[in-house]
This record gives sequence, C-alpha cells and structure tokens, in this order.
Amino acid sequence: MATPTMTRPASTGSAPVRPWRRHLIGPTDGSDLARIRRYGSRFIGCGLLVFTAGLTPLIVAQAEVTAAWWPPVSMLLVSVPALLVIVASYRPRLPHLTALAFGCNLGVAVAVALWFVAWTGDLAPDGSSWSVWLVQFPGVAGLLFGMTGHPRLGVVHIVAITLLAQTANLFGLYGELRLDLYLGSLLQMALTVVFLAVAVVTVRTARFLDGSRAAAIEQAAASAASVAQDAERSRFAALIHDKVIAILLAVDVGRPQRGLRAQAASALDELDRRDDDEPSTTIGADEFVHRIRSALASMGDDIDRELTIEPDSTGPHPGDDTVARSPGAYPTDVVTAILDAMCEAIRNVRRHAGGDASCLVVGNLRADEVSVAVVDDGCGFDPASVRPERFGVAVGIRRRMESIPGGSAQVQSAPGRGTTVILGWLRECHDHEAGRHHGVSGTEPAAMPRRRSAIAEHETSVEPMSDDAVDIFGLRSPQVVRALLALGVTYVIVTIGSGLEIRSVWNWVGLTVAFVVLAGDLALLTRRRGDPLPLRDGCGALALMVIGTGTAWWSVPAATFEPAQCLPAAIGGIVVLALLAIRGRVGIAWVGAVAMSLSAGIWGWARDIGFVDGIAFTSWVYPVMLFASLFAVMLRPIAAGIRTLRARAVRFAADDAALAAATDERDRQLALLDREARPMLQKVAAGHVFRADEVALARLIEAQLRDGIRAPAWQSGQVRAAVWQARRRGVAVVLLDDGGMNDARGLQARLDDLVVAELAKMRSGRVTARVMPPGRATRATIVATDDSGVRRHDCAADGTLTSGSGALT
Repeated sequence: MATPTMTRPASTGSAPVRPWRRHLIGPTDGSDLARIRRYGSRFIGCGLLVFTAGLTPLIVAQAEVTAAWWPPVSMLLVSVPALLVIVASYRPRLPHLTALAFGCNLGVAVAVALWFVAWTGDLAPDGSSWSVWLVQFPGVAGLLFGMTGHPRLGVVHIVAITLLAQTANLFGLYGELRLDLYLGSLLQMALTVVFLAVAVVTVRTARFLDGSRAAAIEQAAASAASVAQDAERSRFAALIHDKVIAILLAVDVGRPQRGLRAQAASALDELDRRDDDEPSTTIGADEFVHRIRSALASMGDDIDRELTIEPDSTGPHPGDDTVARSPGAYPTDVVTAILDAMCEAIRNVRRHAGGDASCLVVGNLRADEVSVAVVDDGCGFDPASVRPERFGVAVGIRRRMESIPGGSAQVQSAPGRGTTVILGWLRECHDHEAGRHHGVSGTEPAAMPRRRSAIAEHETSVEPMSDDAVDIFGLRSPQVVRALLALGVTYVIVTIGSGLEIRSVWNWVGLTVAFVVLAGDLALLTRRRGDPLPLRDGCGALALMVIGTGTAWWSVPAATFEPAQCLPAAIGGIVVLALLAIRGRVGIAWVGAVAMSLSAGIWGWARDIGFVDGIAFTSWVYPVMLFASLFAVMLRPIAAGIRTLRARAVRFAADDAALAAATDERDRQLALLDREARPMLQKVAAGHVFRADEVALARLIEAQLRDGIRAPAWQSGQVRAAVWQARRRGVAVVLLDDGGMNDARGLQARLDDLVVAELAKMRSGRVTARVMPPGRATRATIVATDDSGVRRHDCAADGTLTSGSGALT
C-alpha cells in the first residue's frame, strides 16, 4: 500500500516493511487517484490473467471446433496486454494507461473476431453450454476504461464485445443464430456495467478526496487550533485565578506568612514548567490521598478531613483518616483538577463564609469514581444572586471540573445554611480502551502534550468520512444504484421474454417472489453499513440468495423449460455473491457459489435435466467469483488504507496546529505574567517586606489579571493602559464579557475607543463596560458614573451606538 510523505517521523515501534512486500506493493503515490488507478489497473490485469488461466482446461476441451492455432493465439491476445498493464502499474508513473486500456480491449476484440476465421464449421459436443471461452465474461477489459475516466468507451466495448462473443458462441453451438438466446447477453452486459459503475465511482471518489484533502486538512487545523487555544487559555485562567490572584489578594503590609511564601514558590514553579514536560501518567489512590493531605496542610491547620479509599478493606492506615487498600490509579489531570477545585472552594470559605465558620473536607475514592465534598457552616448565599463579575465558582470550580471527562461539580447553599461543594469524577468506560489504543497504535508520539486531550472530542468531527471503508467503491452512490436498477429491469425483461410459453399463474408468482427476494438481498448488501459486512448479515444474504435462485428455478415448468429461463436468477445470485466478496465476506461468497451450483444440480436431477447439466447453468459464477475475490484481496485494503492515511494526515495537521496554537497562547500568557505578576510573586516567595504602595500595586495587578479572565473582549493595549491609569486614580472599573462580540471585531474597536475616552474623563466614580451574551438586542453597554451624573452608551445588535446622560439620583 502506498504511503504518503509525512513531515512527522515514523513511530519507532512500527514494524519495517519486508523487501518482498515492498516489491509487491510497488512505487508510492502522492495522490489517492493515482493509487486507485495503479491498483485498479493491476487488479483488472490480474483478473484477465486469472480468468484465462482458470479456463484453460475448458479451452482445451472445446478446441476441436476451431483451427489448432486459435486457442493459444486467443489466450495470448488476452493475456499479453493484461501482463503489460500489470508491468506498467509498477512504473513510477502511469502516463500510458489509456493506451494500455485500448490495447487490452483491442486484444479481446481481435481474439473474438479471429474465431470466425479459425472456425472449422464443427459444432460443440451435445450438452455444451458454450463453444467460445471468451463468452464467459467478455467485458472485463472494458473496466479499464472506467479506471482511466472514459466510461462511455467502456460501455461501447462491453456491448460490442458481448454481442460479438455471443454471436460466435451461437454459431459454435448451433451453426446458426438464435435471437432468443441473445436475452442472456443483455443480462451479461448489465452485470458488467455494474462493475463498470463501481470502477467509475471509485475513480471519482478518489479524485474528490484529492481535491478536498487540502481543505479538510486546513479546516481540521483551524478548528483544532481554536480548541487548543481555548483549552490553553482556560488552563491559564484557572492558574491565574486559583494561585496568582489568590496570592496577590493575600499580600499585606509586612512580611508574608510562610504558607503564602510556599504558595508563591509553587506558582512560580508551575509557570516555569513546560506543558510538554508533564508526564502522562496515572496516580495511585494512596498518592492521591497524600496530595489531598498536603494541599489541606498548605491551606491551614484548621480544616477537618475524612478520607476513605474503597472497596477492598485490608485494615486502616495509620493516621486519622480511614484508608483501605488502593483500588487503582487515576489520571493525573483528574487529580490535579480535583485538588485545584477543592483549594478554590476552601479559599471561598475563608473569604465569604465568615470568621467563625468551620470547614470539613470529605473524600471517597473508589476504583472508578471519586467524590470530594467541601462543607462549611458559614453564612451561605443564594447561588442565583451571584453577580456576573464573581467567577470563582464558575471558573475555578465548575469549568475546571467540567473540563475533564467524567468530571462534575455541584454547589449547594442557602443564606444562613452554609455551603457544600461536591466535586465528582466518574471513569468513563472508554477510557481504558482509548488509553490502550493510543499506547500501541504507532501513530502517536511517545509523549504527547496534555493539550492533546483538549482536542480529543474534536477529532471525531474534523474529517467527514464514513467509517465504512467500502464506501470508496460507491455501493450506495447514485451511479451504482442506477446500474443495479438497470440490471433489475433487464432481469425482468429476460424473465418475461424467455418465459412466454409459461401459462401457469403460480409459476409466475414463484418467479416474482424470487425476483423480490434477490432484489431485497441486493438492497441489504448495498445499504447495510459496516466493514466488513457483519457476519450475521453475510449469512443472511447467502440464505436469501439460495432461496431466491432456488425459488426461480423450481418455478420454471419442465414442459416449457429453456436454458435462458434459468439465466436471470443465476445472474442475480452471481451479483449477490460478487457484492459479498466486495463487502469483505469472500469465504461466505464461495460457500454461496458452491451452494448455488448444488441447488441447480439438485433441481436439474429432479427435473430429469441432469445433475451435471443443472450445475452447468451456474458454471460462469466461478470466473466472476475469481474476479470478485481478486477485488477483495487487492482493492479492499487500498480503500481502507486511503481512509487511514487521509485521517492520519488530517490528525497530524490538527495536532501540529493545536501544538502551535497552544504554544503561542502559552507564550502570550507567560509574557503577560512575566511583565505584571512574576516580579510580585518572586518578592512574596523571597519573603520581601511589603510597603503600603507595593500592596496597592499588587491589588492593581490582581485587578488587571482578573480582567483578562472575565473580559477577554476588553484586552486591547489601549484599554488595558487606560484601565490601569484610571484605577490608580481611584476609579472603580468593572469589565465583563459574555461573548456577544466574538463575531464583530471591527465594532469592538469602536467600543474600545469609547471606553478609553470615558476613562480619560474620570477622576473618581465607577465605569462598567459589559459585552452581552450572543443573541441579545443590545450587544454591549458602557456606564460611567461620577459626581457629574450618569453617562450610558448602548451598542445595538446592528452596530448602532446610542448615548445618553442624566443627573445622579
């Protein structure tokens, strides 16, 4: 299978391609179309060779009706051009594929035409079904025109060569033409056109995949970059809120306490640690408990705790916690999220519950479930009345827990009744399988960054291809459906045309039932998804084929029997078997071929036609089965490989774009923190003695960092500078962003200018700038309040700005 060039190094764990297999595969291709044409032409060439070799005994048996030179010459005329096609498929390029297709079709046509020259006038022995071996499946070479993009030439060849071969065959059997026997040729042409339709759709699909590859990769990269950027921004928002802002708020005049210094040192370590260096490991339950204890100790000594590990109790561990034997391991990001959310809940207790409130942490660790509750008996609050600028619970707890698969957070509180925050995690069933798969796939680097999990959900939607590899052959496409409908119409025409002597209504009812059964069987094979076809469906299709063909044959009365009356059901059964092979059930298809022959033989024996003569009606199922089996062996892996390689290219592009976007966002966030917060954190970690002006500076930095989290729309350089200066003058500034301006960057720039102008006027008072949620009639509002009154600016959904002012009441 050809492999596209990748910029990403191959996995060291992948097995090398053996030299013999590399030679068998041939040169690589840079496009799906070239790959399909290469393997498609090789498949048809091999089909012609196998077809010729498989019929050699029958060719020899019928040699007496022609001159001795015709059998070897006809075989060479078919096999030599086919061999040239196979050899050409191993060249780096296929510039002469159309010419080779003409050569193959011309060779078959000349071989059939020379039969008339070589014919001795003798007839084939009695009981023979054919006298010219090329009548078995004469249109195979025409499929090459489908691979080269010339389907009309393929149809012309199929029709012309089928009629010519049947004409020669009738002369060799009867010494004259019998127009009624040309009905079988119609079915043969319809059958070959079905294969031609599959070839045409396969080439068109490959061309479409090539044309859409760049767009699919670009779309996947852009979408993955956006997801990764948002994930990195959320990660830094949580870090800033939980650690940096908390430390800056705790800074006071004098020397920081030892616990605060330790928190500052921990925050600096986390800022300096690169995301790529974080090991993708799991944490045992005992280590999880140890980390909870350490986190609680860093928060203070007045926090009670009750921690348990279930389910297998082997006696309590030393200490004041009830701990049983470790049930398993937990993903690192789950442990980190729960610890950070727990610490945020405890900080909220310290800030808002009241000085006399007590705090209890209750933890329960099970093999597939974790529950940690932070309970206080403080003043409580009404969750519905929380102001939008208060986002500790929303960002530090809820969003953090929801960012991990299986995570959840519940906040239960009421005024005067305390607060309970319940952090939960439930292991999803696919976690184990997904982890195992990624660990052995060979397509992932050994250590992927943590941001990879942020785009895992996105991966399933970046490439809109079916999970059915056989879809590339277009069995559900309009072209193949029309070809099958044409085969059905031909089936009906031949059944009626060959059965004009049938007078019994019940015979026609049986023939109708057989047609309906076979048509339903084809519908099952073309519409049922799954690759390969589910085993139950494959067996069901086989049973329906036997029922349909058997019903048709037993519905033909012995008194009016003609060989052509058996052909429609035989052709229908052959198509079913060929589709079974294409759908990946080659073994079932061959069992079906044998079952069809045995069914025909039993019917022939019961009708005094003869067991062998009955089997003869199904003889040409085997050349078609050889052809279909080659299809399954050679082309099905290519279809699956095309989808795999395409998905891998899209995934690699998405990974690279996500990595670049996350790195850029991380660098931007770090540059901002280095400029504003790092110097203050370093002072805290070093135990610097703070003056009042330095404490005021810490509050300004804290407010600016908070703006970056809750108001990303108001983060232009000019707004940040104006807000900083206004706050230094004592102006209260509140910035909020609910996402309503994400699609209006130009309008946001106008609002930035308006905010800067208002802030420049203010010497005291309050300015609130808020972007409303999407879909509101008002996109944004700016309200400035000072001694002179209230000034309000509203931005409508269409971008219209309205301003008004009034006296302060």
